Amino acid sequence: MKKFLKAIIAFLIIILLTTSCERTSALSLINTDCVLPCWNGIEIGMTKDDVLRELTIEKKYEVSEKKFNDRIEYLTTSLRNGKEIITFQFKDNFLTNINLVLKKGAKRKLDVALEKFGVPTFVIGTYSTHVFTYNKVFLCYLEEGIQIELGGEFKSESPFHNYEVNENSTVWTINYFNPSEYGQTYNSYYACLVPDKKEYISHDWHGYGKYATCDPETMDWCGE
Repeated sequence: MKKFLKAIIAFLIIILLTTSCERTSALSLINTDCVLPCWNGIEIGMTKDDVLRELTIEKKYEVSEKKFNDRIEYLTTSLRNGKEIITFQFKDNFLTNINLVLKKGAKRKLDVALEKFGVPTFVIGTYSTHVFTYNKVFLCYLEEGIQIELGGEFKSESPFHNYEVNENSTVWTINYFNPSEYGQTYNSYYACLVPDKKEYISHDWHGYGKYATCDPETMDWCGE
């Protein structure tokens, strides 16, 4: 009997330690020791040289550079554990956007992000039939300059069905941007900056629950 109780206690301790490590790891990725929008001391508006200097301090990133055109450049970094990819976008040598892609296996759940960032300003639902049919939801923190993209739901039924948001929803990307760009439609990569585009449905945040991603009354591509 004593051996059985010891085994149960040991099992519970392992579960608690594993859960704690996962939450600590997730919080460390979205840790901000600076005023938002920023990530781990790297702030929107910094120069490319300053960002490179910050990235090389800890020496745990592999950095590659790509020039899109004469004004736009990218730095892409990957952690050595292979679970995150971070892209920094520069315009005229100044940082404009930070995009964190949380790869499969990183175990990033929505409840961790909400614990860190709080209640979003609004929520955006969207639907696409490009290659696959899927529904997607974005959480927008307009004042802080943060966009959280939840993992897409692939659908075989009518695509205007609701997207179920819950504490276990997977965070696919976390994006940091300059809030002053709100309404500038050239930056279409950030749905939170252009919520009035015809392919988006904007919602007030009402907590966990269902959010529409396509409205057949106003969107003729929702399907039957």
